[in-house]
Amino acid sequence: MDGGGIGEAGAGFFSARDDDATQVLHAEYYGPAAYPTAVYGDASGNDEWGTGGEFVGNGYGVRGTATGNGSAAYMYGVYGEVNNTGGTASCYSIYGAQPSGNGALYAGYFNGDVNVNGTLSKGGGAFKIDHPLDPTNQYLQHSFVESPDMMNVYNGNVALDGAGEATVVLPDYFEVLNRDFRYQLTAIGAPGPNLYIASEIAGNSFRIAGGVPGSKVSWQVTGVRQDRFAQENRIAVEVPKTGHEIGRYAHPEAYGLPTTMSVEYVPEIEAAKAAQAAANAERKAQDAARRDRAKAAGTAAGSWRSK
Repeated sequence: MDGGGIGEAGAGFFSARDDDATQVLHAEYYGPAAYPTAVYGDASGNDEWGTGGEFVGNGYGVRGTATGNGSAAYMYGVYGEVNNTGGTASCYSIYGAQPSGNGALYAGYFNGDVNVNGTLSKGGGAFKIDHPLDPTNQYLQHSFVESPDMMNVYNGNVALDGAGEATVVLPDYFEVLNRDFRYQLTAIGAPGPNLYIASEIAGNSFRIAGGVPGSKVSWQVTGVRQDRFAQENRIAVEVPKTGHEIGRYAHPEAYGLPTTMSVEYVPEIEAAKAAQAAANAERKAQDAARRDRAKAAGTAAGSWRSK
């Protein structure tokens, strides 16, 4: 393996030329420090688009694995954090861009449960499962139900007594969690033109009356969340765009417009990415030239020894 240290421009170079080499740079730390770091990168000297570390791979660009004996309170395969000390920049601790290609394309993919300790914003949503009638050949998808309110929905069927009445008992947390109740009643098995809510929700229950004795009623109740998190994090229904978002689209392709009209498109970032890509290409060319020179030198030395 060729090695390199600190050069005149502060650059280091490492290259593996052995066919069976699996690692070019290997770093380990087994010391007593509470938070050890095997490899550390810092590019904070640049006020613009410094990158602490950049990795390119054919399979994994970056792969993180956390191992331990279970004594830690938390373990993270990949951890991202932004510390913006000033300015109004939009900050993303982890950002996944839309990939390019011809296969399945996901900016992020989670094979397991996902917990969001905050508010999830999205352009759309659905469940996707194996189709119950043809599970090996088809998927079944349904869209989420959306609302401008932070709404909870409760429903069920209840049998009316001999007086054409029934009491519906709701969960014991219902009134603590919800406010602004709405009701819907549908008669089952016989017309119920006189169905009505005899007593509104109180003590986590309500009464239905005016139905046909012995028949059933399908009921639905909705409520708007009033828990402390909901009170502090109400969803603003109409939100004005600000800064570079003005004049741009969250989904420009839906309007037949190019991706350069996206709110995610920032010319400075794209220019930095292009410059980085050019630098990477140049570095790869230099690495290839170094390897070729090393191979040529090794071939020449072997030829001289054979003489």
